[in-house]
Amino acid sequence: MRLRHSFHLALILLITILCFTSPGFGDESMLDHLVDQGIQVSDHVTVKLESPTHLDDLSTGSRDRLAGNFGWPRFTKKSVVAPVWIDLDYINNAAGERVGHSVRFRFVVHESVERLRDRDFLSSLFNGESETNHWTELKRSDLLSQDDQASHVAQASSEMTFGFATVPLMNRVLLRGVIAGQTVLDESGFVSAWRLVDTIDAANPYTARWSPLERDSLGKQVEGDASSYHGAGGYVNVQSLAPVDETFANVCLIEGQFVLHEPQAWFGSSNFLRSKFPLLIQEAARKFRRSLQKTK
Repeated sequence: MRLRHSFHLALILLITILCFTSPGFGDESMLDHLVDQGIQVSDHVTVKLESPTHLDDLSTGSRDRLAGNFGWPRFTKKSVVAPVWIDLDYINNAAGERVGHSVRFRFVVHESVERLRDRDFLSSLFNGESETNHWTELKRSDLLSQDDQASHVAQASSEMTFGFATVPLMNRVLLRGVIAGQTVLDESGFVSAWRLVDTIDAANPYTARWSPLERDSLGKQVEGDASSYHGAGGYVNVQSLAPVDETFANVCLIEGQFVLHEPQAWFGSSNFLRSKFPLLIQEAARKFRRSLQKTK
């Protein structure tokens, strides 16, 4: 198996907008679960995500906090290279050992929320991504026909959607697993929440797992033995900026957070993965903006 490109992690989060377009209005949404109960990253570490920004609750005077140190005019500039706000945090266990990452980001795109809600429109933007970011949409029946754990997941909410992802990380690691997602709509936008389904039995073909990507004696990239994997999820929040600036009726804030478990075997104790996050997220935002510009 040869994977020629590094995985743009932030771009997968934008693609969650594509995959999960069924509105969800359950008693407790997946987003509520991520915020209130969190994601178990290791045996003794659970991380709760921060609540998405609600622009209706912000005054014009407090909007500048969204832009951080960039300032509102620069942050909202109509430009492919407009700033992207990024916040990175290590997730450590009680012994101070790093077990994962929490990443938050936000940026602005000059596009209406109505178009960003359109699945066909978004699908057209991401044509050609399948070579490096493999995604197979699953029907509920695909999971119901598997083991008890998979069936339990599929029956959890009629509003969830599922897909099987194959995700290369930096040409060093290959992740596989079922992603469950749910989108909640409101008047000014929508939030698409997602999480890795890491409770499926190891013998099941849909189990969450990772494999090292190595070189054989001929220098070709090959996949090593798989190990179980757990601890990943997040959300993408898309909101019209009209509530905080009436001149921005066709401008949206894209905000996201994700939590990712990093096994020590991936990159040792180095900061390799963390060091790549800012560049990858910035590149993903710029690529998204360029794709939107081409539709004008």
